[in-house]
Amino acid sequence: MKFQSHLLVTYLLLLFFSPRGVMVEENMVWGILAQSISLDIPDLPKGQEIDDIRWSEGQTLIGKVSSDKVTTGKNTNYEIFINGTLKIRELKAVSEQNYTVSVYNKNGKNLLKKTLTLNVMEAVSKPEMTWNCTLKSIFCVTQNGTNPEMTLYINGTHPLKKGTLTKEGLKLKYTWEDPLPREFKCVVKNKVSEEWVVGQPSCSVRVLDIYHILSICGGGVILLIFLTLLISCCLRRKRQSNQTNDQNLECNSTRVNMEERSRKLHQSPGHHPQQSGGRHPQQPGGHRPQAPGHHLQVPGHCPPVPGHRPRPQPKRHPPNIQQQSGPPLPRPRNQQRSPHQEKEYR
Repeated sequence: MKFQSHLLVTYLLLLFFSPRGVMVEENMVWGILAQSISLDIPDLPKGQEIDDIRWSEGQTLIGKVSSDKVTTGKNTNYEIFINGTLKIRELKAVSEQNYTVSVYNKNGKNLLKKTLTLNVMEAVSKPEMTWNCTLKSIFCVTQNGTNPEMTLYINGTHPLKKGTLTKEGLKLKYTWEDPLPREFKCVVKNKVSEEWVVGQPSCSVRVLDIYHILSICGGGVILLIFLTLLISCCLRRKRQSNQTNDQNLECNSTRVNMEERSRKLHQSPGHHPQQSGGRHPQQPGGHRPQAPGHHLQVPGHCPPVPGHRPRPQPKRHPPNIQQQSGPPLPRPRNQQRSPHQEKEYR
């Protein structure tokens, strides 16, 4: 009883000492960060001759309208119109203040006094929706916004009935239960803005049993073995082809060297065998003449490669050499015979 009596006394005192016609009330106003806002005079009395309107930020006078004349301070972020509306440009965090408007008549009587509390909030951004078919989860995320309120709807505007919903700041997660919903709608809003997005999860359920997994693994192993054998076969053929080419080059170079040597031996000037006494000319070092067309066997000589046709060698004829039985005899001189020798000769 004592407490209620104290409250009644306090209320009566406020009514007694408060000026007549003055309405004291606090209203909440929300503005968007980095944007402008206009504050109108709420509950402006009608039928009264208004002569003076004043706006204050806390205890600081912003400006006034008196006798249809507008007077403002040095702060250019504020603008007052002739009807008493206050405009605040480019709201910032420091713009969150209490703004008071006072209305007077020509006699200086206070007709209205209102205090507006301005709250500056960041607008929400358009949400992004993603889903994970394996975990049966859908995520709704927004990047910007002060105190965002996130709501998820199924198939249009139906509320969530089955599943688990969690919210963490600017992120919302929902895990559904079978069957999969056809459509989701994520709505993000606060006191100054609202955005939404609609998504349709494209999850196809695929069940892989143990036989499918084993068949896929077996096919992969067989393919790997086949590729390994193919690569090894190609490398072996390439190695054999390189060895065959090297052997052909070596044999061709050997043949060319032998042909050049035999050609030089037959074409060298002054290499003529000498004959004596109807015998075959003796070769130095016991060398015996060889039959035409017979090639010398050289160490390291390679047999012809299978499938390789040898080039026909031109037949070489031995040079015509006149054989003599011995060294040439001196030719006798013709001498004149005496008459005595002529008779004996006859």
